[in-house]
Amino acid sequence: MGKRSLMIIFILWLLWLYTDYLNLFFELGLLVWLGTTLTPVILLVILLYRLYKKPGTVSRIHVYRLLFFTGLLLLTWNSYALEKYLEKPDTMLLTGIRKRIVEQVKRKELKADYYRGLCKLPFNFPVVSDSGNDILIETNAPGDTVTVYFWRNRPLLDNRPTYIVYTNNNLRIAEFEGNIKADPDNCWQIESNWYRVYTTQFRD
Repeated sequence: MGKRSLMIIFILWLLWLYTDYLNLFFELGLLVWLGTTLTPVILLVILLYRLYKKPGTVSRIHVYRLLFFTGLLLLTWNSYALEKYLEKPDTMLLTGIRKRIVEQVKRKELKADYYRGLCKLPFNFPVVSDSGNDILIETNAPGDTVTVYFWRNRPLLDNRPTYIVYTNNNLRIAEFEGNIKADPDNCWQIESNWYRVYTTQFRD
């Protein structure tokens, strides 16, 4: 396994990181994560075994492989922190599309399921809401206020999803402002009426 093979593995890992960020494999997400985590572990065990069985044949490339797979393992376990670097440019690129969707909701061109409040967008790409381009719509009368939740992260096991949210509901605005004060590292205002929220309440 030379430098070219290691480069290919790293490129494939980056591809996985981006697909995991978009949650393109929501149903298989846990298996993908386990596979990506276990592969470096297995390869590390193989490398260590070879180094143990043939200590006199240790070369620089063996050390590089060991460092490479150790680093890949650590990066996989901390992939959430890395995904934050993808989030800001992604949010900027998709803001215009999300605003058009909100306007369609206000005009009642997009309607939610009566019981769950979910609405399946009529397109799969670009991914403006993780795990299938579902959005969650809340409407309240009087005042015709609207709150639209776009999933930034829709976890399989963790009950704390992350949303990109539009709202003109004063109660929701107060709630999100409270979230920002309590957890400014994970919650913030993007612009007027738009928030990034990491919440304990799963709204699905």
